[in-house]
Amino acid sequence: MVADTQHIKNKQSGFTLIELLVAIVILAIGLSAAATMQAVALDSNSIANRVSVSSFLAQQVAEEISSRNIADPIFKTNSQGLPYQFVDWSTGAEQQAGRLTIPGAGTFTASYSIQANTFNGASFPGMTEIQVTVNNVTYTTHKMVN
Repeated sequence: MVADTQHIKNKQSGFTLIELLVAIVILAIGLSAAATMQAVALDSNSIANRVSVSSFLAQQVAEEISSRNIADPIFKTNSQGLPYQFVDWSTGAEQQAGRLTIPGAGTFTASYSIQANTFNGASFPGMTEIQVTVNNVTYTTHKMVN
């Protein structure tokens, strides 16, 4: 009976230290890849958020400019890259020229250009082209001024 117990002990199998270390290294590589992927996803999400807010602000600025009275002198002359004066919606106070800080989204700069008698770059009497750029996102709209 003692010989049978000895024989069973010798046949028991398990993990060696080398096998365990190899498994840990493979797990570490997998976790490192997952962590890198998560960091890239967070960065991409942040970029998408900034582009989304920039697009929203550019459209809002363009709509505010185009809602002005057609007699406004802004529509009679060409202008290029003028800073847009943001107004704080909650207080009505003007922000630093061309800059707006939105908590959680960042600081945005806006400028606008107006081309009188233009539609999509072509001469068009009575039409004004309004182009707004916010942090490299450009939004273009048009307004009939006659």
